[in-house]
Amino acid sequence: MIKNKYAAYGLFVILFLVFWNILDGLYTSLITGNSYAFGAGRDLITPLALAAVSGYLLFLRK
Repeated sequence: MIKNKYAAYGLFVILFLVFWNILDGLYTSLITGNSYAFGAGRDLITPLALAAVSGYLLFLRK
């Protein structure tokens, strides 16, 4: 168990980004049948914003 809430927040954001891209790649290749192409806005900025807000609500809010 991580005792430092800031370390937990940072780990959550990183893992959120990783899993977002893995699941997006699987969805794109297996369900839609297209090839996966990384886009900075769709695959980096959007999940980063979602991870920052949800991580704040889960870990940093008192």
